[in-house]
Order: sequence, then C-alpha cells, then structure tokens
Amino acid sequence: MTRKDGAWQFHDAGPGSADMAEARVVSLRSMVERDPTVGEILDLPPGGRASRGAPGGRWVCERC
Repeated sequence: MTRKDGAWQFHDAGPGSADMAEARVVSLRSMVERDPTVGEILDLPPGGRASRGAPGGRWVCERC
C-alpha cells in the first residue's frame, strides 16, 4: 500500500492487523530484491493498494 505521502507499507495480514512490535523500516529496493513481483505494482498511486492470496500470486489492485 502506498500512503498519501508516497511512503510504502507492506503487511502480511489485512489492514489494521499488523503487529507494530514486528514492524521494520526497510527500503523499497530491498523489498523488490526479496520479491521481484513487487516490481509489478511500483506504479501504484498514493493511497493505492495491492494484495494477493499467496506469495507469487496475481496482484489485485485497488485504485491502480
């Protein structure tokens, strides 16, 4: 998900259910290196969301 200020957030659960105790600040580049399919959604507009059912699955975008 991209925030309105242009920052990205990655969660392994639904919105609002991320555990802040496990939160980390990482670069977008490192996320793309970990999962190259993140490159498919780099054009998300601010406030846009993308999700998928499983790693490697097809991205489903909202407000893309």
